[in-house]
Amino acid sequence: IPGAAGVLIARSVGNLVDRRGPRLAVTIGCACVLAAFVAFSFGTLSVVPIVIGADLLDIGIRASQVANQSFLAHVDASLRARTNMIFMAHVFTGNAIGAGVGSFAWTSGGWLWVVASGTIFALLATVLSLRQGRSEAR
Repeated sequence: IPGAAGVLIARSVGNLVDRRGPRLAVTIGCACVLAAFVAFSFGTLSVVPIVIGADLLDIGIRASQVANQSFLAHVDASLRARTNMIFMAHVFTGNAIGAGVGSFAWTSGGWLWVVASGTIFALLATVLSLRQGRSEAR
């Protein structure tokens, strides 16, 4: 069932965020997305890596989303609706950019270009997340 993996881990991620804060869950989410694209790179050989990659992608995105929304839930109650709206606007903008880049990659270079572009975005998200964690530690 598409999306089931992310739904099944949402509560565990929420508990992790409650105990350790959002940073670890976002980092785990980024690692799962990176692992998904590694699996996708073998997608030309069999459908099994596609299924594994889809589950890892779902888990990674859900973990990051739950962590970020949990963080926003602790913002001042009078600002919660506005911060959630800004967050979701960024999510949908990112989705649109990813769809555009993925479409361009598909028409330009096929499956491996799609995987490469997804990997680049996942690496960028990981670097930004880790960098943010370092600046918070200072």
